[in-house]
Amino acid sequence: MLSALNAHADSSAFLPGFEDIPLMAGLKPQKNKDFIFDTPSGRIIEETAFGQSSRAQVSQFYNSTLPELGWKKIGNRIFERDGERLHIECYGQDGDLSVRFTLTPDK
Repeated sequence: MLSALNAHADSSAFLPGFEDIPLMAGLKPQKNKDFIFDTPSGRIIEETAFGQSSRAQVSQFYNSTLPELGWKKIGNRIFERDGERLHIECYGQDGDLSVRFTLTPDK
């Protein structure tokens, strides 16, 4: 398995609704906060997780892990791969953080 995944997450823990977006250790999916929709231009997925992490920890984990999975960083917690764009947004205070993952077609 990938080195960043081994160092920071349980390799079997992936974000619900996403086949290959790892769930950072310390984050838990928030029930009934997911959204999955297929459109003619591609899929739209939204999932929220929460935990006692900080924005810096979230950024560091996904900045190091997602490129190993083929994602290209194009902005602050924004990645693209294969015609899709992934936005990772943090809400709340460090130590009591909600993290929303949104996947959309990049066009």
